[in-house]
Amino acid sequence: AVEVEQHKLSLDEQVSKDPALAKWVSVIRRRHAAFQHALQDVCTADGSLHDFCVTNGLFYFGLQREKNGWRFREWAPCAVGASLVGDFNRWDSGAHPCERDDEGVFSVYIPDDERGQSQLRAGSRYKLCLSMIAFGEARSVLCVPAWAKCTSQDAITGEICAVVPLADVDAYCWQFERPKTPQSLRLYEIHPGIASSMPHVSDWTHLRKKVLPRIAELGYTGLLLLGVLEHGYYASFGYQVTSYFAPASRFGPAHELQRLIDEAHGLGLVVLVEMVHSHASSNAREGLPQDEVAGPYFLPGAAGHHAVWGSRIFDFSRLEVVRFLLANLIWWSTAYRVDGFRFDAASTTLYRHRCLGAAGSFSGDYERYFGSSAEVDEAGLIYLKLANYVAAHAAPLPLITIAEEHSGFPGLCVP
Repeated sequence: AVEVEQHKLSLDEQVSKDPALAKWVSVIRRRHAAFQHALQDVCTADGSLHDFCVTNGLFYFGLQREKNGWRFREWAPCAVGASLVGDFNRWDSGAHPCERDDEGVFSVYIPDDERGQSQLRAGSRYKLCLSMIAFGEARSVLCVPAWAKCTSQDAITGEICAVVPLADVDAYCWQFERPKTPQSLRLYEIHPGIASSMPHVSDWTHLRKKVLPRIAELGYTGLLLLGVLEHGYYASFGYQVTSYFAPASRFGPAHELQRLIDEAHGLGLVVLVEMVHSHASSNAREGLPQDEVAGPYFLPGAAGHHAVWGSRIFDFSRLEVVRFLLANLIWWSTAYRVDGFRFDAASTTLYRHRCLGAAGSFSGDYERYFGSSAEVDEAGLIYLKLANYVAAHAAPLPLITIAEEHSGFPGLCVP
């Protein structure tokens, strides 16, 4: 049996500070019990939280180097078949078919050639070819693998592909220790693409050399980076993520992002990343596997589509979705030494109405948060609690977490 640390909810203290909560103590306790149950499920699914997120997540899915070849795995239960294609096999969908297990995980092994050389060369492009049936019609879809850690965008067509990394992200030689979390955060929010006064898309290097020293000199204690995760549509400002584990390639190579964060640490700045787990890009060719109806990562039907943003809404009740997102937090905090996250559009995660139209107006009536008409998406609420737990207990160091939330959800930031 796996022991899960039980966090006592200090309701008495909360109620003493906010007496309006007294009426809703039973609801708060029920929701917290649901979180504890979900945490137990996560911790026992694979033996431990680490195994769930890392051993059977980061080190299992995607392209993994083995002794004499590459192993590739992708969770895509919406597909009936799959194959790995790319420069290495001239994009031949029949060359490297995948096997499908009972859970909808496709896998293929690509051995080294007779000379012991990898068939998947550093810098070469690859994608996943999924065979899907939608509305009774079979079709093939090329998509970027969900766990791809390196991508590139064609300068002419704009197409994004997964890329075999030129260098191991873990090989970066860090020069500075992470700074201690400041008593008071004074964050400088910046998007790397518009960090320059010149009329072009800027990059990590310019931000590091020209802007970072000024930020430190002005007395800021932290940096909040926007648009870090790969996104095919630049005008989305990084809010329609297509690849969650890959840094946006248009801003430069991964090691330049690492160097930016490293030198920020050297200047005493903590570095936070805007984390978009509230929704994802609806671009099926560049984003997560999906079809017109649902896709394994997203809610089915209309509930899985954001009516205003045109993006997809995660199904937080699915264990593999939770694995993907929690592992995503651990990846950025380990591979890039990010010190924390600001969770974008947390209100979209917290409510089934996604705060659209009149539903997005809150008067402060606690019925809207805890009552029978609250429309709280409890799976989303539990996910945010799980994300906070991972940030506090599963990352190399406790992480800073900030919610961008406009409903004024009571108790949202209570430790």
